[in-house]
Amino acid sequence: MEKVTKIVIGNVCFIVDKKNNKVLLLKRNREPMQAMYTGVGGKTLPEESPFDSCIREAKEETGLDVSEVNLRGVVKTILDGGDSLWILSVYTAAGFSGKMIECNEGELEWVDINAINSYGLIGFIRKIMPYILDENVIFDGVIIHDIKGNVIKDSIKTYSRSFDEHQNKKGGHYTASHAAEKNNLHRRIPRKIPRPEARSRNQILAPRKETEFD
Repeated sequence: MEKVTKIVIGNVCFIVDKKNNKVLLLKRNREPMQAMYTGVGGKTLPEESPFDSCIREAKEETGLDVSEVNLRGVVKTILDGGDSLWILSVYTAAGFSGKMIECNEGELEWVDINAINSYGLIGFIRKIMPYILDENVIFDGVIIHDIKGNVIKDSIKTYSRSFDEHQNKKGGHYTASHAAEKNNLHRRIPRKIPRPEARSRNQILAPRKETEFD
C-alpha cells in the first residue's frame, strides 16, 4: 500500500424508522462505488463538529431534520493503493421529520432491516452494519478496501456501551462508559466545605471552658 498523503474527515448517518423496522439507504449514482448502498453523509467542513456535519448532510441529502442522533463508531477507511484516507464518524438517527426530497447523490430507499444483507452494500459498510444497528456496542478501527469498497483487511473492535465491572476485572473490554468516567474525573466539582461560623475577637481570646473530659 502506497503512502497516504491526504486525510478527509467525514460522516455517514443511517436514519432508522423503528416503528416500521426500516433504515434509509442511499444507492450511489456516481463513482466510486456506483450503484452500491450506503448511508447519507459526506465531508465535515473545517468549522463544523462531526455531529453538526452529520445533521447538515442528512438535511441536504434527504430534506429531513434528524433527531435522536447517536454516535455508533469511528472508522478509518483506506483505499488500497490510493493516496488518501477517510476518518468517518458513523451515526444513527432514530428521529426525523419533514418531507423527503430527491438526492443528487443517488436514490434514497427505505429498506427493511431484516432484509438489509440482500442489498448491495458497500463492502466496508456491510462489515460494520451489525455494529451500527446494535445499540449495545460502539466500535472503532481501520478498514483497508479496494476501489469497489470490498474489505481487504480490517481491525474493527467493539466495546460495550455499559460498564460491566465484573467483566472489566476479568480483563474484558475497556468500555466506553468506563473511559468517559475516567476522562471526566478531573472535571468533577468538589463538594463545597461549609465555612466556619464567624466569631468575635472576644470569643476567640476567651479561655476554653473546662469539661469533665479534661
